[in-house]
Amino acid sequence: MKLKTKLTLLLVLSLILGTGLALLFQTILVRQYVSQVLVKQQFSETRHIARQLDDELRARLEWVELIVKRITPEVMATRESLTRYLKDRQIAAKYFHGGIYVATPDGTCIADYPEVPGRVGTNYAERDFLQIAVREKRSVVGKAVMGKTLKQPVIPIATPILHSDGSVAGVFVGVMTYDQMSFISTQRAAGKDESPAQLIVYSPKDNMTVISDNPADALKAISETRFEAAILEPLLRGREGEFVGKGKDGQEVTAAIKTIPSSGWVVALISSMRKIHQGVDAINLKIFGATLVFSLLLSLLCWRVLARMLAGLGDAAVAISQMMQGKMKMHAIPYRGHDEVGELVASFNALQERVEKSEAELRNLTRGLEMRVHEELAKNREKDHILIQQSRLASMGEMIHNIAHQWRQPLTALGMLLANIDDDSKFHELTPETLSEQVKTAYALINRMSSTIDDFRNFFHPNREKAPFTLQDSLGVAVALIEASLKHQQIALSVQPAENLMVNGYGNEFAQVLINIISNAKEAIKEKGLRNGRIDITIGQENDLAWISIADNGGGIPESALPKIFDPYFTTKEKGSGIGLYMSRMIMENMGGRIEARNREQGAEFILHLPLAAGSSGIGSKSAIS
Repeated sequence: MKLKTKLTLLLVLSLILGTGLALLFQTILVRQYVSQVLVKQQFSETRHIARQLDDELRARLEWVELIVKRITPEVMATRESLTRYLKDRQIAAKYFHGGIYVATPDGTCIADYPEVPGRVGTNYAERDFLQIAVREKRSVVGKAVMGKTLKQPVIPIATPILHSDGSVAGVFVGVMTYDQMSFISTQRAAGKDESPAQLIVYSPKDNMTVISDNPADALKAISETRFEAAILEPLLRGREGEFVGKGKDGQEVTAAIKTIPSSGWVVALISSMRKIHQGVDAINLKIFGATLVFSLLLSLLCWRVLARMLAGLGDAAVAISQMMQGKMKMHAIPYRGHDEVGELVASFNALQERVEKSEAELRNLTRGLEMRVHEELAKNREKDHILIQQSRLASMGEMIHNIAHQWRQPLTALGMLLANIDDDSKFHELTPETLSEQVKTAYALINRMSSTIDDFRNFFHPNREKAPFTLQDSLGVAVALIEASLKHQQIALSVQPAENLMVNGYGNEFAQVLINIISNAKEAIKEKGLRNGRIDITIGQENDLAWISIADNGGGIPESALPKIFDPYFTTKEKGSGIGLYMSRMIMENMGGRIEARNREQGAEFILHLPLAAGSSGIGSKSAIS
């Protein structure tokens, strides 16, 4: 993707992302603001409705109390006089569309108007309004109930009729019906279709919906209505105020609640913010769509402008790419502009000239360094051979001592053989058969001595090239050269070999490493004056490495000297040269291996690691060097 395209996309994405975040933030703020404004409007409307309802109820209570005060004992004397009195109260039709009636203290209706079939004689003793009027002798707005004779929901208002002595003579009841509650319906008539709020009049003491926009909710507990759970708790407690919560569908719900003092009811207007939020979201979606169109047009314009601005940079990039791929020779890139792109191309041209000069100098330097490296490598390799040879010559005395130990036994046996021949000759017991047998034995002893000379001669012949050899073979050579000396010092030698482990390197040099380490162990045991000296050699394998562990009981290496023992010319012996272990380390590193030393409980342990040759395998004991 080209730079101009990336910059254009970055600009467009930044614009879209910024607009999207701004719209998201704006949506949240608008929703909060709309919710706050709406709930305040709802509370204002709720307070107005509650005041109107309270005024209407108070007017009916005052009218009922006024009517009751005018009822005389003569009016209460007969049903006809009482019915005639009720009939003369024409205003009752305005206040109580369900009619008015008078009941005895025990709850039996004795007169009503307008007359409803079956109402006279019906007993209302179980109704709360009658019980409160008789018991407390006060006016009361009763619980909304299903009328016994009207067969529809009604709201009764009752006032006790008192004798002159204060006793209850009867109860006057006015009945309001739901289908003709003009004083409630008129409060919502104006602008009802434009208001998203739902109206509910609720009686907390009865846990009952008194009035609702939905007639089906009448006389139901609030939990059985369609209203959102977010406003149930404040409604149940009759709390006044403004409330915002979440509805069943997760949408925001607002509620405004106000108490009606005359009845103890509460008026609530509840609104779901779904439609309002949908309207806000629709507006934001249109804004976002317009932003996308604007971003597209802006991106096209930016792309065209950037294409012209970066044309020179693009040509330079193509030229540089072809130079890097070898399709074009390195050369200066032509560009006449004086802007940042021109400065960049000019800098590249200057850099290209410097690179060409540096490359020429580097090639000359590299050729010289290669010649010097080859010369130094050859010199270092020759120095290594010289040092190895010097190490061998330094241990010549030890080797001659070992030859003496190797020859002592066969020379002794050869002397005894000659003495036996002499004795047999003196006593005339030397027969041709005996002489032939003794000669064969002598030749065997001489061949053994000659083999010893060959072993020492091969040991002092250095390897010039790496070649495969087995650890067991090199160890055998080393042991053969030094075993007699160990026996003379009464030092036990224990070897625990593994299967044949093949490595690549210098076999004779590796045997010298083994002899150096075994000789050092022998000297350490000799210095301690141990009679039970012991050297344990273990061969093993760990993953793709072969290893040889050489451990002794000679007391170990001083901790202060342990980090330095492989340094050149460092020695802890009085007459030591400090070459042996240093050369041992050099030989191991030349073969791609390493040598380590550490102290154990009774002495020192040297561990030699070498990479296995391809195809070599064996089973070693990893725990032997752990």
